Amino acid sequence: MTKRLDPKLARQLQDEAVRAEAAADAEPEADFPADASISWPNRSRMLTLRLRQSEYDAIQRAAEQRHLPASTFARSLLLDKLGDQHAS
Repeated sequence: MTKRLDPKLARQLQDEAVRAEAAADAEPEADFPADASISWPNRSRMLTLRLRQSEYDAIQRAAEQRHLPASTFARSLLLDKLGDQHAS
């Protein structure tokens, strides 16, 4: 027996997704709702770095140009560099 999603509920969920996407596009810097759950799957370790203000600013600017959080951008740079070293 196959369970099917109620068509009315499916339409409501689809409409809500469209509204949420439109809201995110309209205001990309908006805060997440209070009941939102944010997780980092498979990322259980944290690395702390000390940077000069100029270094931090450069990372921040480069990340903003790519519409990424600074930590995501920095992680991608580190992993790319690590990959380059393993390829050598």
